[in-house]
Amino acid sequence: MSGAWGLFAYDALDYTAAQQWLDRKAAQGWRLKKLYFGLLARFERDETSVILCCVAPQGHVQGEEADSCRLCAGTGWDWVAGVRGMDLFVSPPGVFPLPFPSDTALEPDGLFRRVRRRWTASALLILSLLALLGCVLWGTGGMRWSVLLTSDRMLCGLAFAAVDVGLLAAAALSHIHVYIRCRRSVAKGDGLPVRPQRPVRARVLLDYALMLLVWLTCFGSALAWIGGNSLPVERADREELRREPVVLAEDLKIRDGRTSSLSVQEGASLLVSWRRTCEVLRKDGALTGQVRCEVYRCRSVRIARLLAGALYREEREGRPRRLLERHGALELTEAALGFDQAWTGDGPDGSCLLLRQGTTVAVLEAPAELTGADTLEKLWTRLQLEGKAA
Repeated sequence: MSGAWGLFAYDALDYTAAQQWLDRKAAQGWRLKKLYFGLLARFERDETSVILCCVAPQGHVQGEEADSCRLCAGTGWDWVAGVRGMDLFVSPPGVFPLPFPSDTALEPDGLFRRVRRRWTASALLILSLLALLGCVLWGTGGMRWSVLLTSDRMLCGLAFAAVDVGLLAAAALSHIHVYIRCRRSVAKGDGLPVRPQRPVRARVLLDYALMLLVWLTCFGSALAWIGGNSLPVERADREELRREPVVLAEDLKIRDGRTSSLSVQEGASLLVSWRRTCEVLRKDGALTGQVRCEVYRCRSVRIARLLAGALYREEREGRPRRLLERHGALELTEAALGFDQAWTGDGPDGSCLLLRQGTTVAVLEAPAELTGADTLEKLWTRLQLEGKAA
């Protein structure tokens, strides 16, 4: 027998529209054979038999599943599939079935109850996915706002998540609107309304597209989180870095016979370009300290303020996944050092200075005093800051 495919894009509230669609197919000589993924309907050609189809809300036939199927088979109906709150039945070749065994008086209330139950399960699944996405992005030990602002992948993931929430809210309102219309129609004694095929099918296809988009957003954000926390680290050329806006140990005059190794991370997003350096100090082979410098060039002052606030909170909580190592929480204090904003604090490895000047944000940690007049003057020069008061 030859076959054909079709989209079975209907849900339980529109099972009468599904019945009409299958009846048209049957009148053209197409018998429903199987349903794949709840959406793709496979038909086989049968021009020798009268084909009858029946779409019933799930649970329409009372009793255990095996007993229900046996009862339907005994009356000439073969069960094909159960999908989105509906059971699909078709008459076997050469068989003219008896009227479908049902209790129409129980149909509306049972249908509405099963629809609400199915919506609850779907809502719980979606909320679980969004909660998982939130844990990945902002959970304990997870992604922080500073990393999000400096990563195009994370910004894209956040934008998609916002679009997902908006589309899911619109789809939920559409479903609730249809549900209320159906309830009102049944309450008036008119039965379930038969809606046009095109909007009915479009709504179900939109649901599938939304679920796929939610899954892709969660999967893509997880990959972005993994990639964003495993940035490549390269050995830096000291001579080249002396011409860049970074602060090295020699700028802070803490070399005093020590040797050091220097590594760097660089990157850029639509909002922020950044460079992070870590200089490890050793003396006689023993580790004596580290100089860490982060410099962020933001696209606007507002973004710089947002980033500075995020870095301030992260430093107070303990180092997030920005550099190679973490330290405990720092008690930062706002200080008037001539910058637009500045905070200072002391940690186990030395002093910490967080500053914002215009669209530049910098974090500096070193085993040295960072608030002296000479050091601050050096920072203005090395970080290439603008807007210094006369």
